[in-house]
Amino acid sequence: MAESFGVRSGQATRLWKYWLPVTMMLGLMYYLSTDLFSGANTLHCMDLVLHLLHRHPQGNGVSDANHLMRKAAHMLEYAMLVTLLFRAFRADSPLKWKVNWAVYSLLLSISWAFVDELVHQAHTRSRSGSIWDVVLDAGGALGALLVLAMLDRRVARCKAHSAS
Repeated sequence: MAESFGVRSGQATRLWKYWLPVTMMLGLMYYLSTDLFSGANTLHCMDLVLHLLHRHPQGNGVSDANHLMRKAAHMLEYAMLVTLLFRAFRADSPLKWKVNWAVYSLLLSISWAFVDELVHQAHTRSRSGSIWDVVLDAGGALGALLVLAMLDRRVARCKAHSAS
């Protein structure tokens, strides 16, 4: 009986350690896709910051910067999500990389992008869902997985080199 409790306790620990950060990231992403973080609101915040810094760009500079910042945030959010998902699938495995973990992580990230853009934001008053943002989100997720794969290969080469 004590053994089964230990197994359950270990599973619960893994759930908290690996899947709670994923859940928290999904919650943060949901919050960031509300009216509060619409393009108009982030543009207003950017204007305020520039005003406080006594900077007054000419033309569409602030609007263009706001647009770029928002698109970069899309990619960063999904890079973080796919990394957390990969970490959760990997859990306590001694292996560092498995294609299955990467595929599952990417598929879940893209699924969340579809739900967020085409279900949540499409029904938010000051936002709109965009398939192009889903593509951007998928690009951020795929980019992070490529970085993880390259890091894994580099570490493997260093270990092989130092062993020889």
